[in-house]
Amino acid sequence: MEIPDKKSCQPRVIEKLQKELFEKTDLAFTFEEIKSGKKVTEIRFIIKKNDPEQKFMALPEPPAFVCEEPIKPQKHQAKEESRPGSAEPTAAPPEENGDTEENFARLVALLPPKFQKMKSVQTLIQRYLREYDYDFVARNIKYTNVKSNAVKPGVNPTRQANYCAYLSKTLAGDFGLPFQENEEANAAEKDLAEQRRRAAEEAKRKEAEHQAEEVRNRAKAEAILQTLSGTALEELRRQAIERLPVEFKTSRFSSVMIKMEMQKLVLEREAGHQPTLQETTPK
Repeated sequence: MEIPDKKSCQPRVIEKLQKELFEKTDLAFTFEEIKSGKKVTEIRFIIKKNDPEQKFMALPEPPAFVCEEPIKPQKHQAKEESRPGSAEPTAAPPEENGDTEENFARLVALLPPKFQKMKSVQTLIQRYLREYDYDFVARNIKYTNVKSNAVKPGVNPTRQANYCAYLSKTLAGDFGLPFQENEEANAAEKDLAEQRRRAAEEAKRKEAEHQAEEVRNRAKAEAILQTLSGTALEELRRQAIERLPVEFKTSRFSSVMIKMEMQKLVLEREAGHQPTLQETTPK
């Protein structure tokens, strides 16, 4: 198998070699383009042992999409751990990695209906479910459902697209993680805006209720004032003036302020907070 020189290291050339190596040897590899700005400056190759059951991975057409550089998953542990004193890895119990029939069924249900019965997609999901966990696979399925041209044709509906290939690259780079974090940030921002809107509406409602209560109280106080004798009104006026600050007693609004203070005094007495005026009933 001929290895291409630097000038011929184009994606299609590498993909051809990838397919040839996968089909004819017991090795396989994936690759990632490393960019400086918009320019590809390096290519990282990841070589691994060929799994005969994963032939669907040797797909000639990669998913046509531009995304962030692959983020290597760090917070998930692989399913294999070594026994103390043994060089051979041992498989962790399925429940530790979420490898259950229930989780698998839930993940398949996240797929678009036309891809749910595809054996290649199911095998891919099972492999990553064993290696990582449900949340890891679920977020990458959701990302693929939104971004894949196989689900949403977009600007070029005639272009061929492969859902399994797109999902495979998405899982390998965990592109679903930044997508999920961005969605969560947007949801949190919307939730905060909704909370503020509700708080503003509640404050507005309480202010309207307070103003309505003020109107009712003034009407009630005015009705009581109409029943008082002249002497009682004069005494009430004197007490109201005494309660006013000095600057209000000489202002041009003093008559309005005195009237409001008289209404307050009447309501306080009505509520039992002030002694009742000694009134004389008009004859």
